[in-house]
Amino acid sequence: MALEAKQPLIVYRPDQDNVDEDFKAFADILWPLTNYVLVIDEAHWLQSPSWAHPCLAKYVRMADPYGVDLIQVAHAPADLWGRARSLASDWYIFLTTRPADLDAIELQCGEEIRLEVSRLGLHDYIHWNADAHTTEIVTDSSLWYVDIKTPRVEVIQ
Repeated sequence: MALEAKQPLIVYRPDQDNVDEDFKAFADILWPLTNYVLVIDEAHWLQSPSWAHPCLAKYVRMADPYGVDLIQVAHAPADLWGRARSLASDWYIFLTTRPADLDAIELQCGEEIRLEVSRLGLHDYIHWNADAHTTEIVTDSSLWYVDIKTPRVEVIQ
C-alpha cells in the first residue's frame, strides 16, 4: 500500500475559504520534489466531475508514478473529476449506496464491484486494482486504519 511504500506522508486539507490560491501555493512547493505520498483529504473541494484545479490536474496527469503516490480521499466518487477517476490505478472503496456514486464506480470498476461495495460492512473495503483488474475485500480495519490527523512530516509555509 502506498502509505507504507514511501516517506514522507504529506496530508493536504483544503482551506474551504481559499481553495484556489492555497492549493496552488502548496502544489508549487511540492511539485519539483519526489519520493513522497500526498494525501488530499476532502478532495472534492479541488474538483468537480468535469473540472479539476489546474495543479491537481497536473498531479493526476503528470506526476512521476514511481516518485509520487497521490491519494485522493472523497466521500462520493461521482463528485470527483472524471479524468482522475479514469487514471486512478487503485481504488479503495468503502460501503457505498448513493446511486450516482455506484454509477461512477461501475463505470470505472465494473458491475461486480458496484454490487460488492453496496453490500460491504461498515468498516470493510474493496481494493480494486485497475491495471490488473484484481479485487480484494478487506474486513479487518486494523489492516488499513492510519491516523492522518497526526502528521509525520511538518510543512513550513
